[in-house]
Amino acid sequence: MGGLLAQIIMKAFLLDIDYETQDNRAVIRLFLKDEDGRFFLAKDRNFSPYFYAFISGYPNEIIQSIKELDEKARIKKLEIVEKKYFKEIINVLRITVGHPQDVVAVREKINELEGIDEIHEYDILFARRYLIDKNITPMDWLEIEGKKR
Repeated sequence: MGGLLAQIIMKAFLLDIDYETQDNRAVIRLFLKDEDGRFFLAKDRNFSPYFYAFISGYPNEIIQSIKELDEKARIKKLEIVEKKYFKEIINVLRITVGHPQDVVAVREKINELEGIDEIHEYDILFARRYLIDKNITPMDWLEIEGKKR
């Protein structure tokens, strides 16, 4: 039974968070302590960095222009999403990339494209973005679901 991993849910205290690069992808690392005081590391390989572009014009044409600029295939996904901006709900372009370092490179490339009005949330650090999206408070207890090795 050496290769089987048991699915578990446990309570843990979040001490720190960062990311490492594995196979050219960012992997979130959560440094935790369980209820018995044992330290352990949890990894999330299923979270990708992203930012938003406020656009005007024809979304499909803008998306096509961005794809043509992306010769290194840094962009993993382009999608129109609703976003609350002040008190208004607007449609924006969510740009998902494979690695936090790609955010800067992609932002710089698309910033001057026609139809790109503003770029938002590019400056939110990857680990902080994870905490925000997952509604996790640092230095607090949370439930961790995963496979125990």
